[in-house]
Amino acid sequence: MSDHTISSHPNKPLGLGTGDFFWDAPIDRDAKIDLIRTAIDLGVVLIDTAEEYGDGESEKLVGAALVGYSEKPRIATKFSPQNCGRDELITAADRSLRRLGMERIDLYQMHWPNPSVPLEETMSALSTLVDHGKVSQIGLCNVSSFQLEQAQSELGVKSVAAVQVEYNLFERTVEYSGLKQLLTVHGIELLAYSPLDQGRFNSAPREQRNLLESIARKYDVSVARVVLNWLSVRGSAVPIVRTTSREHLRDNIAAVGTCMDDGDLDEIGLAFPVDILEIPTEQIRVVSDGEWGHDAYRTVNEARENRFGFVPSPIDLAEEAIRGEFLKPVRVVASADPDYMYDLIGGRIRYWAWVIAHDGKKPIAAQIRKGIDPTGVA
Repeated sequence: MSDHTISSHPNKPLGLGTGDFFWDAPIDRDAKIDLIRTAIDLGVVLIDTAEEYGDGESEKLVGAALVGYSEKPRIATKFSPQNCGRDELITAADRSLRRLGMERIDLYQMHWPNPSVPLEETMSALSTLVDHGKVSQIGLCNVSSFQLEQAQSELGVKSVAAVQVEYNLFERTVEYSGLKQLLTVHGIELLAYSPLDQGRFNSAPREQRNLLESIARKYDVSVARVVLNWLSVRGSAVPIVRTTSREHLRDNIAAVGTCMDDGDLDEIGLAFPVDILEIPTEQIRVVSDGEWGHDAYRTVNEARENRFGFVPSPIDLAEEAIRGEFLKPVRVVASADPDYMYDLIGGRIRYWAWVIAHDGKKPIAAQIRKGIDPTGVA
């Protein structure tokens, strides 16, 4: 065993996410409920769900797991962008409360902004829910600094309690955009989804993997625990992990108590730089396969038609791009097609929004992911 200590660190909590990977996992309902209860028993302080996950099934699982607990962790759920309107939002909150079996949602989050609904209308509805005792705290997800400032202005004294964004060693846009610094100024909690990059840190370039493995050996812990600890300490974030393995769950919870040297944490940060480039859109091929396994438009005309019914639509997001609001960089890998330089694997709606906004003539902000097979991304 290593001489370096692993100790309790109650001020660095961990959240359990119940998104697609969890509610759609190939284990039965009772096993999922038992895993949530195990997380509660082990001291997880946040359970994160959404009405969108399994069309409400995830919320039902969380509600069932809470039965019998006199003290429960903080329960966070989200309303979908199509429910950002005042009446729709009030109704959505009531549905979530019924599925969760709760009288009040601890943290109610806007899952994605909807440019077709004025943000002041959404914030007004959330404020009403707080006034009526149906919501304790208001949260935002996947927002820009501009949108956060606007929401803060609309809410006034109620304020935003937490912002949830994708944040991990490979996805550090929250630092690049200035949003993280803004959260610190306002004293707003940062919640990080996909903290382990959906497990893809295992396919990082060899030099990066060697560093993580070396540090993991030094402390006699897993690489996942090293990654989560960096995010908790250096990122000042609450990682929200998704797992259906009790062993992984225990290891993830232990991660926030791993005491690592500042030098090691600094070295990790330097090894995974925020590397965002401006790439001409015509050099990027939109592939059918990509992150999250979502449907994808292959042409700009398909994106304009929005036949999959995405909310917000590429045209809606294009309006934000025209106004100059910062859109999260897309993710690309080296292309397997000699006619292109890159294949698009993440942010495909944002890509088409940018193309529509600028008629395909302006380069797009992108992150190049190395070490990932472009034919095997899921």
